[in-house]
Amino acid sequence: MLALNGLAIRVLEGLPKSAPGDLVLAGVDGQKLNVYAKRLFQHLNIDEASFHSLRHTAASWLVMQGVDPYAVGQVLGHRTPRMTQRYAHLSPQYMAGAVGKLDSVFGEVMPISAPAVGLLEAGRN
Repeated sequence: MLALNGLAIRVLEGLPKSAPGDLVLAGVDGQKLNVYAKRLFQHLNIDEASFHSLRHTAASWLVMQGVDPYAVGQVLGHRTPRMTQRYAHLSPQYMAGAVGKLDSVFGEVMPISAPAVGLLEAGRN
């Protein structure tokens, strides 16, 4: 089974109707799909992108939206969690937000203030 989001379904519904089993993009050479995508990206002034990079982008966005990495791997057809890890690139903003969550934990125990900074400096001696 192929899972599709609502936008993908609307795009497919907007294509000309065809018989069941027909190709979705009839007349498009699947072997040249990456070439077509590169031309499109160049036309849109998107550097360093390819059809394949869309898979990396999808994996990254899904993980950063809180989708379980196992589910992301299943959507992308990965056989191992390690492959999903290779695909999901987390943005610096996402990583900063992740680390920032520690503030809510440690902030209650030890509010950052001048005395707390003094304790840190005293520990260095």
